Amino acid sequence: MWIINRKLVFIAHPKMASRSVRDAIVRLKGRQCGSHHEIVNDELEKQRERGASIGCVIRNPYDVMVSWYYHMEKRHGRKGVRPFSKWIREVIANGNGHLEYGMYKGYHLCDTVMHFENLDEDWKAWTEKCGLRHEPLGYVGVSLARSYAPYCEHYDQKAYEAVTNHFAKEIELGGYKFEGELCG
Repeated sequence: MWIINRKLVFIAHPKMASRSVRDAIVRLKGRQCGSHHEIVNDELEKQRERGASIGCVIRNPYDVMVSWYYHMEKRHGRKGVRPFSKWIREVIANGNGHLEYGMYKGYHLCDTVMHFENLDEDWKAWTEKCGLRHEPLGYVGVSLARSYAPYCEHYDQKAYEAVTNHFAKEIELGGYKFEGELCG
């Protein structure tokens, strides 16, 4: 969780540009409270009482899961990388250290929700709403292994069904849909 006192509190979700937003908050003289992806409820409530806006970023779950795949399987250089379809079903069944707590942890506490797909504009609007100067976001942690292939190229029917069923609430909440054709 990241704070600019009396202005904003950012709840950071993994694989949703949290480091890019963090860096901008640091340039605006903000600070970290707890660990990067932790919600510190008493500090959050204190900031809310002081008039701070609470915000987060959400992202299409189909895309998030491809990002997680590259982060966990490819980036760490594991031998015997599992195919995406197998990996996704295992992660949904067993968790990955973050997703078992919810894809949008703390979303219900927010008065501002930025969409990853429109982040630059949403971030600018949020900083203006909070009376802060606009600090442009950079691109941090972009996976070079992914080669920016559309996420749909990773999905077969089983992977699609696994994500659709497991993240139905998040898909509906963000108004997301699967873009493109299934492979395989």
